[in-house]
Amino acid sequence: MPLKKRRRNPDRDDDRDHLLLDLDTTRELFIAPDFDPFSKKETEYMGQSAMDRLSRQLQPGWTIRARHLALTIRLPPDQITPETAKQVKEAVFRFCQTKIDDNKIHLQNVLWSGLRTLPTSFVFLAICLFIGSLFGNGTFGSIPDWLGNSLNQGLTIIGWVSLTYPAETLLLEPIPIRRDTQVLTLLRDMPIEIEPRE
Repeated sequence: MPLKKRRRNPDRDDDRDHLLLDLDTTRELFIAPDFDPFSKKETEYMGQSAMDRLSRQLQPGWTIRARHLALTIRLPPDQITPETAKQVKEAVFRFCQTKIDDNKIHLQNVLWSGLRTLPTSFVFLAICLFIGSLFGNGTFGSIPDWLGNSLNQGLTIIGWVSLTYPAETLLLEPIPIRRDTQVLTLLRDMPIEIEPRE
């Protein structure tokens, strides 16, 4: 590729951060090339499309620092037509919007899965705490105190560990999904320019 950041141009009347992509064809935006670790092109030795590389390089923090972002794609002159900029913008919009919609569905599924397991985990925790308290308070007199305390503490730990999955699902799994959606929204809405490459 590679992705480069262009400083603001004083001749421009906007305050956007401009990113540069050097491509051979517009298809490289979305279609990953064959993996080639010996190539000097970033997309080839990483085996990723330009959009995948772009979205990775915009994470994390770019959604905060670069709210005004523009993309300039440099292509060989024979790859540019009067319709190229419009076609690229429409393709980028479709691509990003579809992935945003997919992320919304994925997020709903993650939250549903976490909420669905939460009641079961709480019931299991309550059972473990109840049985553990029976061992801990000496209800079973034939069990030595050290064993009763050990069983009490062990069951308490097991009960709390059962809440790990719903807690991670509800609190942690949505974070990368939401961050990806922020990056895709930034890419979807950014202005795109096409320039001939010398």
